[in-house]
Amino acid sequence: MCKMVLKQVIKKNLKETKVQKETILIEQKIVQSRLKMIVENFNESKFKNLSEKEQGKICVLFLMELSSLNNEGLLNENFVDTLKNIFGAAFWSVPEAFTEKALNSLLGSLGLPDNSIRKFLVSFFATNPSELLKAFQDCRVLTKHVVRAIGETLLMNLQQTKGMGGTGWDIVRNALQNQVQDLDFVSGLEKTLSDSVCEVFGKYSGNAKEVLDKLKPALSTATK
Repeated sequence: MCKMVLKQVIKKNLKETKVQKETILIEQKIVQSRLKMIVENFNESKFKNLSEKEQGKICVLFLMELSSLNNEGLLNENFVDTLKNIFGAAFWSVPEAFTEKALNSLLGSLGLPDNSIRKFLVSFFATNPSELLKAFQDCRVLTKHVVRAIGETLLMNLQQTKGMGGTGWDIVRNALQNQVQDLDFVSGLEKTLSDSVCEVFGKYSGNAKEVLDKLKPALSTATK
């Protein structure tokens, strides 16, 4: 009797393990197909022939798809390994590379082309991948990070002026530093920028297929 029960338990466990493995494989195939769908017509040589603006659009869409997959539970924080398994050593396996181009495009559309802001965000997201995925899932989260980057950049620039000018400039600099770090200032800036960030964000996420369809004719002409 005990042997029979043990066999049933083992059989059940083996069946559950098999189902789990099959589920993981299915999930991996879903992730792979959805990411490749974004970039399938843009290998590295073709991608380089696109304008910076077009490259940025594709990178934004790629990050949005990563975020969507993460939100659906199909991706985890170690998504870099997933990207390497899918794309090898290609451009799309290096988050810093396509994140930088995506931010260039977004910040440029917002009228914030300052390299310091972009560099701060790229550096922050490189060490906080979960925040990167959240930022490209929700424009309000992205707004918070942009405002933080603006504040940190302003503070850094103010710090670099230490020792320059006289007492009057020291007073001005200290007042500006206090203002930049003030929670009311930060909250107000987030509120002011939020509509603009979400509007740009919405344009990118509105119809990914339409964006890619528009790029393909130009791509085929440029690479003939």
